[in-house]
Amino acid sequence: MTALDQDSAASASSGRWSSVGGLGIGSLARTLVSSIVLTLLLTAIPLAVGDRRPTSPAQWLAMLACDAVLALLVAALVAVAERRLVVHAQEVEATNARMAAILDNMPDLAWVKDAGGRYIAVNRALASAKGFGRPADMIGLKDQDVQPPAMASAYVSDDLEVMRTGAGKRIEEQHANADGSAAIVETIKTALRDASGRIVGTVGIARDISMRRQAETERQARQAAEGANRAKSEFLANMSHEIRTPMNAILGMSYLALDSGLEAPQRAYVQKIHSAAESLLGIINDIRDFSKIEAGNLAIESIPFNLADVIDDLADVLGRSAASKDLELFLIQRPDVPVLLIGDPARLRQVLLNLGSNAVKFTERGAVDITVTVVESNDDVTRLRFEVRDSGIGMTAQEQRQLFQPFTQVDASTSRRFGGTGLGLTLCRHLARRMGGDIEVASEPATGSRFGLLLPFGRQAPAPPNGASLAEAFSGKRLLVVDDSARSCEVLGALAASVGFDVTSSPSCRDAAQLIVLARALDRPFHLVLIDSKTPAPDDIACVGKPYGPAQDSTAPVVALMATALDHEALRERFEPDATQAWRVVAKPVTLTALVEHGAALLGMPASASPRMAGRDDTLHSNRDALRGARILLVDDNAFNREIAATLLERAGVVVTSARDGREALDQLQHGEFDAVLMDCQMPTLDGYATTRALRAFPRLEGLPVIAMTADAHVDDLQRAFASGMDDHVAKPIDVVAFFATLARWVAPRHAPRERTR
Repeated sequence: MTALDQDSAASASSGRWSSVGGLGIGSLARTLVSSIVLTLLLTAIPLAVGDRRPTSPAQWLAMLACDAVLALLVAALVAVAERRLVVHAQEVEATNARMAAILDNMPDLAWVKDAGGRYIAVNRALASAKGFGRPADMIGLKDQDVQPPAMASAYVSDDLEVMRTGAGKRIEEQHANADGSAAIVETIKTALRDASGRIVGTVGIARDISMRRQAETERQARQAAEGANRAKSEFLANMSHEIRTPMNAILGMSYLALDSGLEAPQRAYVQKIHSAAESLLGIINDIRDFSKIEAGNLAIESIPFNLADVIDDLADVLGRSAASKDLELFLIQRPDVPVLLIGDPARLRQVLLNLGSNAVKFTERGAVDITVTVVESNDDVTRLRFEVRDSGIGMTAQEQRQLFQPFTQVDASTSRRFGGTGLGLTLCRHLARRMGGDIEVASEPATGSRFGLLLPFGRQAPAPPNGASLAEAFSGKRLLVVDDSARSCEVLGALAASVGFDVTSSPSCRDAAQLIVLARALDRPFHLVLIDSKTPAPDDIACVGKPYGPAQDSTAPVVALMATALDHEALRERFEPDATQAWRVVAKPVTLTALVEHGAALLGMPASASPRMAGRDDTLHSNRDALRGARILLVDDNAFNREIAATLLERAGVVVTSARDGREALDQLQHGEFDAVLMDCQMPTLDGYATTRALRAFPRLEGLPVIAMTADAHVDDLQRAFASGMDDHVAKPIDVVAFFATLARWVAPRHAPRERTR
């Protein structure tokens, strides 16, 4: 079908009317016109063919009509052709406009060059990058006109290669912008071919990959830095482990020396060595933990624990450093604070010790308060706030902003004056956030600082009721607090009142003696007297008890001296052997737990309301006594470690057999009977993990308690020990109280076998 026919068919279709008798009106009209045209042609053609002139009007009319018809046909054909050309031109123009719009809206640079390197088409992005207002302004220019010489030469060389080979090319190259900036672009060039396939130029498109290249460079730099950090962290962790071995010897030997009945001057020397070693161990632990943080290996436990243990540990450790600076230390805990919690007690203790140690370090005079309060609580979860407040040097706002940066002190002079690595608070905040909480700080220069630690904890199932509640434990009992510090009287009085005591305070022993006499006369005697050992002169202390004579007098109050860690032992030796008086010496600071436990013991009351049933020293003695007669195999490749552990055990009446590595241990186990094994983890020949797996293969040894001794006593390190078949662990350097508590939990002499459970 011709174009004309198609056009006619389209017109007929678009103008079709309704049909009549099966034929449309349009079809009848076209048939009639065709018949007339055919008649005229049949009349005119013979005349024309025969070259005869018309002889009648009819013939003339036919000839004229034929000419008119032919003219109309020619005009119609021309009109159709022109209309087709216009439509085609419009379609081409629309297509070109769409392509131009696509190219102009592309962020990539696009162009077409002829074989001579002249631009014959460019998009708006390229024109704009080269400083042209319109793409048409670049048409006809070459690279030499718009690019730096060296860059233009490289572009021309690439174009020639593409046209010579006919193959496409992908290039990463430099691109210069009109504003003088440079970019890295990824360019794809290909040959431009005409209809016959002949190469007549090049087509190119380029994408700016500067940001991608920068990101890759940064990623590579970050990976290199992370690798360096990991190497550094591993080095620090290994060094920490290596340093802890001689530290175990220093701490262990100094403890043994302190426990050997030294004279006062020698005891003071060794005590200072022991304290300095403990401080060094704290720094080593901080470095180890920081390396674990950087390596992403720091784990957080979630285990049941007693908050009272953590608070009392703070009192033990911080009490000595506070006493050495003549500072008051107060640990304030209300009875409504739940103590049976689920969390990470070691990390909580670490954070609180760090905050408390800083408070003592930066305070020259006054007091340090550590307060525990409940923020919110239900049967499953409780949120506690631990606040550490001091009266020290304080900080400016600028110093507070850099406070939690690693290896940073508030200023260089502070670092020189007070010492420290600058790691402690960084670790504290990281640990607090890992435990689901955070640390906040408020401070002003010369007025002190306040650190708030907010943490969530799980709640253990409450113990069944057993006697009076803690708040009513001492209901009806009268307490006299003797202290020349009004603040101390206030804090201790509030603590005692919270557990039911009727509290009176006095600033001196002589005034206290008068109050005691008056109270007896009014038939409201005091049951307990707490005296700060630094308040009276030494000869004045006894006057409190003189009005009552011997301790057997039922109306005489029990007298307890509150002594710091520095003078605690000396006062015990002086006063407690005196059987004529009911003297007791208790350690400062007095915590809620200590007040309840000592109060119950001194007044002859059941201790069921106490958060704990025994003090640290009493627990140590009872655990040592429980181990007497036990046979323990000690496995350690370090002679110092073996000597320290063996001496501690032998002084407790334990029979010790030593082995230097895993092979010796397995040989000893084959030929001897033991109640437990103390197993070092890192040993040559056969380490502790492999040794434990080997001994568990023997049915006779399957139930034998194996306790790991490791310098890395944290979750990720202990999982390997438990996986190998070990039952528990003790840390090195040895904490004597924890050491014997762990052993007592697992070990019983053969005459009193104990079921093995974890």
